[in-house]
Amino acid sequence: MKISPELSEKIQKTIDEFVGDPEPFLVGSYENLEVKLNLRKVAAEINVLPLAFDLCAAWGLQADKTVIFFTFDKPYKIDVSENQKIINMVFFDAAKNYPELEELKPVRNPESIVCPGCDGTGIYKEFANHEILSKFVRCNCGGVGWLPGDDPTYLYF
Repeated sequence: MKISPELSEKIQKTIDEFVGDPEPFLVGSYENLEVKLNLRKVAAEINVLPLAFDLCAAWGLQADKTVIFFTFDKPYKIDVSENQKIINMVFFDAAKNYPELEELKPVRNPESIVCPGCDGTGIYKEFANHEILSKFVRCNCGGVGWLPGDDPTYLYF
C-alpha cells in the first residue's frame, strides 16, 4: 500500500498524542473482565491508534496505514485486516475522530452499494430511534453508509 510520508507522519503524530495523554484509557481484559488495562500502554507497545472497539480487542491504524485487529491482553494477538469493509470502517473512524486524518475518509467507488442495514445513514435501521443502541451498536457498514460492493463477504461482520 502506497502512503505519502506526510500522511504517515500525521498518523504517527496522532498515535504519539494518544499514547502520550496522561489520562488512562481503561479497557477490559479478556482473561478477567474485572481487570482493567490501560489501552494507551498497549497502543504504545504495538504502535497503533485504536479506533473501533470490540469487547476485549480493537481495530486500529498503524503509521504505515495498515489496519490491524489486536487484543488488549499479552501476548497480543495481532491480525492485519484485508477486508475492505473493515478498512473503510477504521479509516472512517480515523477521519471522524481526528480532523488531521480527514484524508483517510473512504471514498465510494462504482462497485459500492448503499448499506442495506442502514439505508445509507450509518445507523442500523432497527436501532435508529433508540438513543443508546444507535450510538453503541455499529451497523454492518461501520457507520460509512455504504459497502465496497455486493460481495457476500461485505454483507456481514
